[in-house]
Amino acid sequence: MLSALERRRSTRTFGNTPLAQHELMTLLWATYGGLESGRRTVPSSGSVYPLRLRVVVRAVEGLAPQVYAFDHHNGELTPEPEVPAPMELQTWYVTRHVNFDGSAALVVMIGDLSRIAAVYGERGYRFLHLEAGHAGQNLCLAASLLDVPHVALGGFDDDVVNRAFHLEGSDSFVVYSVLLGCHQG
Repeated sequence: MLSALERRRSTRTFGNTPLAQHELMTLLWATYGGLESGRRTVPSSGSVYPLRLRVVVRAVEGLAPQVYAFDHHNGELTPEPEVPAPMELQTWYVTRHVNFDGSAALVVMIGDLSRIAAVYGERGYRFLHLEAGHAGQNLCLAASLLDVPHVALGGFDDDVVNRAFHLEGSDSFVVYSVLLGCHQG
């Protein structure tokens, strides 16, 4: 654990060697995967687990460039053809300090506010964001251990990103994202 904490760093420029599929799957499991006990890899208030993961794949061996849903039960990716993968991810973000060239995948965390608010009322909004933070930290630490370049991104255009995932008019919204980069060399 100390090694992961010491090695964790944001990377804003990436290489050109695609991410291996097993690396991506390991990272997704670490982020929000299911355990044999029925729990997940992160704490969740009341075990509500209000997050869903979507992955915008750009350069991962064995996967077509498109959007996938991560199923935490079986650890599999399911294509989401109704969500077109953006050719230019930077159009989703207001931040300009990241070079999206050489990005392998974007992990997007979608929160379902109605699910957690049904249990905790207005406090559910806070709990949802705390859980996304736990999941994001897991992802960054696991990426550090696997030497996968990455950067956590919160500076996205909410309307653009929520519309891309067909979330407008619902109680679900994009909370957080982490960009995974291609390896150097």
